[in-house]
Amino acid sequence: MFRSLARLYSAFLSEVPQEYREWLDRNGIAVSRLKIETQKVLLKKGEWAVGFVGHVNFSLPEDLYSDEYAEITSRLLSFGE
Repeated sequence: MFRSLARLYSAFLSEVPQEYREWLDRNGIAVSRLKIETQKVLLKKGEWAVGFVGHVNFSLPEDLYSDEYAEITSRLLSFGE
C-alpha cells in the first residue's frame, strides 16, 4: 500500500526519496490495529466489485524509527485519505 501511495504522490506532488522506498522494502510498516469490513460496490455498466471500509492504525517499530521517514509516512497517509 505504501509503495503505491509513494508512486502516486511522486507522480502528482513531489518525489518520495528512493531511500524511503528502500526502507519500506526492507522494514515495512506494522499494522497495530485494524477494524474493517467488506462491502459490495456497484461499478460502471452494472458490474460489482468487493472493497473494504474501516479504520487501520499503523506504527513504525521503535528500532527502525526515523523522524524523516515518520514525516514521509504521515504525508503519504494524508494524501491517501
